[in-house]
Amino acid sequence: GGPGGMLVNVPDPEGDVRQFVENFRTAYGASSPYMPNFMECSYAQALRRAKEETKFLLIYCHSQHSANAETICRDVLCSQGVATYVNNNMLVLGVATDSPEGRRVAATLRTWGKPMLCTLLHRNNAVVCADRIHLGNGVASVDDILMRLMQVVESHRDALAGQRSHRERIAQDRLIREEQEREYQESLRRDQKREDEKRRAEEAEAQRLAAKEERCLRREKKEAELCERRFLAGANLHAEPAADDSGVVRLSFRLPENTRLERRFLGEESLAAVHAFVFSHEEAPASFSLQTSYPKRDLGSTGDSIQTIVEAGLAPAAMLIVREVVEDDSDCTTDDGASDGE
Repeated sequence: GGPGGMLVNVPDPEGDVRQFVENFRTAYGASSPYMPNFMECSYAQALRRAKEETKFLLIYCHSQHSANAETICRDVLCSQGVATYVNNNMLVLGVATDSPEGRRVAATLRTWGKPMLCTLLHRNNAVVCADRIHLGNGVASVDDILMRLMQVVESHRDALAGQRSHRERIAQDRLIREEQEREYQESLRRDQKREDEKRRAEEAEAQRLAAKEERCLRREKKEAELCERRFLAGANLHAEPAADDSGVVRLSFRLPENTRLERRFLGEESLAAVHAFVFSHEEAPASFSLQTSYPKRDLGSTGDSIQTIVEAGLAPAAMLIVREVVEDDSDCTTDDGASDGE
C-alpha cells in the first residue's frame, strides 16, 4: 500500500508512540536543549492533522538495533539546525520499529525496519512521500540532512500554500453559508413568530366580535321581549274611568328622567294595574319600585300585588315616584364597559 495505507491492527498505537517519545526524552532531553516536538498520537491521527492544517509531516522511523541510532538521535535530530527547522515547518512523528505501531508505519513507508526520515504531504486527496532520507549506512551530516529537508519544503511550498488557500476558501465559504443559513432560519423564525402573533390577534379579535355580536343579539332579544311585555301590560289595562265616575282615584307619576305621567284609576283596582300602567310607557325603567312622595312610603316593585289602590291609601289622589331598580345587564355592554348602542 501507499504511505497512507494501514496493514495490520495495532492494539494501542497512541501508547506505542507515547512510549517512544518518553524514551527519547529520557535519553536525550537532559543533554540537549533542542529536540523535535514529537506528536503523541497514532500515525493515522498525525496524517489527519497534517491534512487539516495543510502541513508537511516528517516521520522518523527509529531502529534501536541500528549502530547509528544514538548518533542519529543525539547529533542529527537534537541538533539546533534540524530541530529548529522541523519544529517551524513540519509536524513530527517518531515511532520505534520494534513496536506494533512502528512496524506498521515502517511497512507502510517501506523502510524495512531501518532508520529513516520520510517527508509526507497530502496532494490531490492522497498521501505522497516527497522524500526519504536513509540513515542506516552512515549518517549524513547535519547540513546535508537540513538541506534535503529545506529542498523538499521549498519544492512543495507553493503546492501546500495553494491547498491551504483552497481549504481556507472552502472553510470561509462554509462559514458564509452557515451564517446565511442561520440568518435565513432566524428570518423564518421571526416571520413565523409574526404570523403566529397575527393569527392569535385575528383569532382574539374574531372571538371578541363574536362575543359582542352574541351580546347584541341577546340585548336585542331582551329589548324586543321588553317591548312585547310593555305592549301587553298596556293592552291588559282596564279603560281609564271618567273623572266624574264614582270611586275614581287620580294618580300622578314622576319617572327618573322627570317625565310626568297621570292617569285615573278606580279605587278598587290593584296596585298591579298601577305598576302595569307605568311599565307600559317606554320611558319607564324595565324594573322599578313605586314610592309615595309624602310621607314617603315604599309600595314595592312587584307587578302582581293584589292590594287595591284604596287599601294602599292612595285615594282620592297621590303623587308616586318611580324609582329604578338596577339589574345586572352585563350582556348589553362592550368589552370596555360602554354600551354597544352608544
